[in-house]
Amino acid sequence: MNRLSIFLIGLFVAVAMFMGCNKERLECNEFCSECDQFCLECDEICLYSNVEDFYKTAPLINAYLRHLSKNDWDVEMKVQALTECLNSKSCIINAEIVSVEEVPDYSDWYGLTVPWPPPSVGSIAILLDDKGITRELTLYIRRDLFSPDLLIAGRYEYMISKEIGVFTHSHITIDKVFDFINLFEHNVEFITNDRFISAMQPHYQSNIVSALHEKPYIQSFHTGVESSTNEIFMFLWLYNMDNRDYQADWLKTMNDFELFEGGSHPYYFIKFLVLEGKEREWQAKFETYNELVSRTRLHYDTRSMLIQ
Repeated sequence: MNRLSIFLIGLFVAVAMFMGCNKERLECNEFCSECDQFCLECDEICLYSNVEDFYKTAPLINAYLRHLSKNDWDVEMKVQALTECLNSKSCIINAEIVSVEEVPDYSDWYGLTVPWPPPSVGSIAILLDDKGITRELTLYIRRDLFSPDLLIAGRYEYMISKEIGVFTHSHITIDKVFDFINLFEHNVEFITNDRFISAMQPHYQSNIVSALHEKPYIQSFHTGVESSTNEIFMFLWLYNMDNRDYQADWLKTMNDFELFEGGSHPYYFIKFLVLEGKEREWQAKFETYNELVSRTRLHYDTRSMLIQ
């Protein structure tokens, strides 16, 4: 095959792809009077349809928001238009407005310090199809610092996969916590509580410290003697306590050193690791054990959309 043939085939493929894009470009949302670059990039946003890389969509989203600034629309209409545009993407399961606020533009803050991060004017909840797993994030829109009429994507908050925090009621003891953990087959990253207190005399503190250093499931701790009560206290984190040998060893240690739960808030916090994409399902499941569980918490992280 000569070079001319190869060139002609390549040109034909490029034209076909371009026509395919043009076909998609006709599908504009109702707020757009003309097809803008972001809505028409043949799902380019889907190259970054995961919570770790979503910040890379900032140039696309901001190009779209710049396009909207040409219209005499209020903030709500612009956020709604962006939401409609996101919903047109094949990798986005759903996008819906969470909030819209008419925050004054920063020119009204003359002589004042603009808070960082600047306040958001709107937020959009997004469900992403991340390689077959549904992931959640919330996109926050704010005004541009130097062009207040222009909206930009400022940051996004996403749910950290697999992690669920469970808080027990204050009267729950460690043996009950272990029984609860053993109902499931989840890994437990760690358990912690307000503090443990020993009924032993203060001069036994060094013995306790030496014993704690030998525990493979204790990575960090702090101990001391309370001056007002003369009691030995300790703050510690118990790791990988889905291991039943670790559970038995800790119960023996508590008995050996006469430890009990103390502090003003003697509840336990358990950090479970569940299957990715099943976080809300397991959160609801844990909350059905209301005799032991006081509340649960999904864990979130925030990432800037501002690409240098």
